[in-house]
Amino acid sequence: MPFVKLHVSSRRIFRRGKLVREVRLALVETLGIEPDHGHVVLYESDVFSRATDKSRSVDFVFVEILMFTGRSDDMKERLFARLNEIIHGRTKVPERDIVMVIVESERKNWAARGGVPISSLDIGY
Repeated sequence: MPFVKLHVSSRRIFRRGKLVREVRLALVETLGIEPDHGHVVLYESDVFSRATDKSRSVDFVFVEILMFTGRSDDMKERLFARLNEIIHGRTKVPERDIVMVIVESERKNWAARGGVPISSLDIGY
């Protein structure tokens, strides 16, 4: 049940709905999750709410991927590559200005379906 947060510049013009749908589909295809699992949220901030070194674009994209522990390094690398391809393709932000992080935690630290720990649920993976 991965959860992806996309942080983008509000001054970039692109089709936001297509981006979030493609990112969610990449979760299903790359991680092998059920088609009805996975969440994606897009957050926008103006250029006055962003800071980076002058050698980088203030239009950088930061991606946080929250998911269960246990996936292989190869699977994570494929996810990084696919998300980079989608984000660059949709936003036209230079690839050097797309930064991603995976934050993993055990299933006992997640809850769903009325606050039930996911470690107690059969979610299919």
